[in-house]
Amino acid sequence: MLDGKTFQGLKVLDLSQGVATPHCAMMLAQHGASVTKVEPHDGDWSRIIGKRYDDFTAATVIFNRGKQGLALDLKSPAGLAIVKKLAAEADIFLQSFRPGVIERLGLDYQTVKSFNPNVVYLSLSGFGAEGPYAELPGTDTVMQAYSGFMSINKDATGMPQRADIYVVDLATSLYLYSAVTTALYGRQASGEGCHIETSLAEAMGAFQAYKMVEHHLQGEEVEIIGAPVGTFQTADGYMNINARRDTQFPGFCRVAEREEWLEDLRFSTYEGRKKNAAELLELVREVIKSKPTVFWRTGLDEAGVLNASVNTFSDYFEDEQVKACGLVSWVEHQSTGSIPMSKVPALPDFEEGTPKARSPHIGQDSREVLSRLGYGADQIEALIIDGIVKVYGK
Repeated sequence: MLDGKTFQGLKVLDLSQGVATPHCAMMLAQHGASVTKVEPHDGDWSRIIGKRYDDFTAATVIFNRGKQGLALDLKSPAGLAIVKKLAAEADIFLQSFRPGVIERLGLDYQTVKSFNPNVVYLSLSGFGAEGPYAELPGTDTVMQAYSGFMSINKDATGMPQRADIYVVDLATSLYLYSAVTTALYGRQASGEGCHIETSLAEAMGAFQAYKMVEHHLQGEEVEIIGAPVGTFQTADGYMNINARRDTQFPGFCRVAEREEWLEDLRFSTYEGRKKNAAELLELVREVIKSKPTVFWRTGLDEAGVLNASVNTFSDYFEDEQVKACGLVSWVEHQSTGSIPMSKVPALPDFEEGTPKARSPHIGQDSREVLSRLGYGADQIEALIIDGIVKVYGK
């Protein structure tokens, strides 16, 4: 297991907002990097996504873990000067402004490279830096629609719908993290930084690559992947079962007390079950509905048949496997109280009270960051009085 110290000593300047790039910055922080998040006085716009707890939302509690928070007026000369000081010492510079905005601020790659040639500079946009949509804003929901994702995620009436999780942003974030860490590895060999440019659209295309090929080859025709497979209602809940393989269907039939299906020519082979899936699924639904979830979980586990109950998040928190593997830690947060904190894969569990579990208020660390940059107490106070810098609680 990694120890969370791989990037210790690396400095990251996070000028991004929303989910994708902030989540990438959070991952860098969890692996030991020192991340300074710069946001405007009213905060990153993700601070208004969902219910607020002081100046936090569930999104900012998670996506800003392990960072220091600095709030300032980036459009003011004094605020810009502060950011340039941070940029000069940064190993990694992250920004997600629409194309053209960062150039107007004077913080584009070429400018930053002129005084920090080794910087790994990442630019994320919605649709890309070129083309007719370059200057359009792009969000997770917009990109779920634009990329074709909604067309394969429909409700019972056939209406395309949004997945109720930031699937575009989170997928993009992992591509960003991969690109940044690859660039850092390359910098070790070459001694030079680089400019990484990508977009939500590009990431979502990569994420759905196999579905796009499938669509090209099959069109709108949906290929049945076999039966019985799917989500079924039990006597007291729901569960997912996958018994389509010839190695698993006999075990399913024994647990369901329907061994006669093994002799039925419609269902005795994989191809037969695939061809007669509608008939088989109708029979399976009736059988599954007759007994409680625990009966099916126990029996199917013993038979080696793929299955899982459809859990709520509360069920998941209490699951014995989740507890045994330490997948969720309960951490006391400064504004929300005790919250479930999912561990970062391959890293140790969160330790309550450690910087990696903490997410900052707007401007909570402004004084500390400015002091580290060499600003004196009187200078910092003047910046606060002049409205250049915001400190939490003022």
